[in-house]
Amino acid sequence: METLSFEAPKAGIEDFRNEDSFKIRQIANDLMLVLVSDGASTGVFSKEWSDHITNNFDSAWLSSAEDFEFGIKTIRETFKPDITRQTALRKFLMQGSYATLLSVLIKKNKSWFKSNVDLTMYAIGDVCIFIFSDNGELEFTFPYLSVEDFNNVPDLIRSSNNLQEKTPYKIFQNTYTTSLDSLIVVASDALSEYLFKTLTEGTIFDTIKEIAKCENNEQFKRLMNYYRDNCKMKNDDVTICFITDRPDLYYPNYKR
Repeated sequence: METLSFEAPKAGIEDFRNEDSFKIRQIANDLMLVLVSDGASTGVFSKEWSDHITNNFDSAWLSSAEDFEFGIKTIRETFKPDITRQTALRKFLMQGSYATLLSVLIKKNKSWFKSNVDLTMYAIGDVCIFIFSDNGELEFTFPYLSVEDFNNVPDLIRSSNNLQEKTPYKIFQNTYTTSLDSLIVVASDALSEYLFKTLTEGTIFDTIKEIAKCENNEQFKRLMNYYRDNCKMKNDDVTICFITDRPDLYYPNYKR
């Protein structure tokens, strides 16, 4: 499977302050793990927390809801941010760090009797997956289904067990099988919400193609600023990752 990824911070913010974190991990020739975590600015050490989640997540935790929950607790217990100021320590102890997470295990099946892609997905919060068929039809989304599902208070993974118990989250879980010719898209919340908006306008695949034309993060950043200024996309950190076995169908700049 070939991937294409872009990221951009909020408008007016330096790149290194982007609180999104994403990882693509090739586990085997036919098995890939994709993780996107969006740190919430309302907490402290948001970037460090989202990085910690994606850096330490184990694909084995996608075996069951119980394993997924065990993995989140393990990640929480090993989070030790470098705190040098007393005020930051107090805020960390009182508020902690927050982030969303979408994790997807993508297995490619290609043999004389089977040719498809299996996805195993777990999510907390509002990072979304979109799957498009090769004719540009949107065939599946997860965990949200429409623009109405978004709000300003998504479920969050908190770095403190005590704080998490006071604000429990819902774990979204699903599996899906699609064609090898399909395009899988993972996007953080601001762009996901905007894509659902373009779905209601009938232009979602045109938007996907426009984003896939970007040659680098700078072009992607300019495009995101255009969406913010002219299309009412929320000003937030943005991450998008495309995954497909047919890059020639979807990536305009792809060279074999």
